[in-house]
Amino acid sequence: MTIQIKDKIHFINNNTTDTLSILEGSEKLLNLRDYSLGTIKWHITCCYRGYLAKYILKDDHLILDNLKLNHNIDSLDFVKSAENTSPDKSYYRFAYEYIHINHPVNYSGKLLLGYGYTGFTPPAHYDCPQVWNTCYKKLIEVELSCGKIINHKIVVCT
Repeated sequence: MTIQIKDKIHFINNNTTDTLSILEGSEKLLNLRDYSLGTIKWHITCCYRGYLAKYILKDDHLILDNLKLNHNIDSLDFVKSAENTSPDKSYYRFAYEYIHINHPVNYSGKLLLGYGYTGFTPPAHYDCPQVWNTCYKKLIEVELSCGKIINHKIVVCT
């Protein structure tokens, strides 16, 4: 399988923002198939879900901030207050982009995050925990309860 585009989390702490890639668990945060939309269109093999999400971690709470996809979801309640824009077509060519969604994510469980991308891209069949420590400077496991961080730890530090 082709290496998949990773959803992102922007971690806002004081006046700084760090971007982390969600390596494990993003499929548990949002599944558009749960909304009876029918088939979610995807046109590139590196995004089999058909959408790309960006989240914000602020004040220890997880919030869905941005969604790029090839499906109009204006009818869904959680995007009604979002701004629907035309995304930059050079970025994986998604047809719709919803920004400033500001939707709390009520997730309980663990996420594995990668911080500090090193630029190393492994072959597709190596998109797994065994090589992520060569792709990222740090691997961080975050545990959430009802969308709030309750624990985190560095898993691997290179």
